[in-house]
Amino acid sequence: PDDGWKLVEDVTSPAGTLEVEAWSFLKEGEEWVSGEEMRKRVRAQGFVLGERHAWALLENQHLIPEDLRKFDLVFPGTVWRGSIGGLRVPCLGWRDGRWLLHWGWLDLRWHSIVRLLRPRK
Repeated sequence: PDDGWKLVEDVTSPAGTLEVEAWSFLKEGEEWVSGEEMRKRVRAQGFVLGERHAWALLENQHLIPEDLRKFDLVFPGTVWRGSIGGLRVPCLGWRDGRWLLHWGWLDLRWHSIVRLLRPRK
């Protein structure tokens, strides 16, 4: 994060396994949910991935299934307050032939182009 950012929340679980699967946080018929609703739904899954998990996958991009390249992957277990005030969460997006880390605004609508990750069962 940029200078002036403050850590609001961070999961304490270690990176652990990097074998992951994606899932949509949207329910049938929904086009979007708020960032807080998205975070509520991922917490209900029992395992929340955060920034340390995003960095671990970024360093091991070959472990991210190719079929996920059409989505942005969000890691809502870590929340930062940006220097201008908004809450942001780490995301990975496929750009220019590789995964890149970027920061999604938590107070925006979260649509079907986003997927959450959990350890593969």
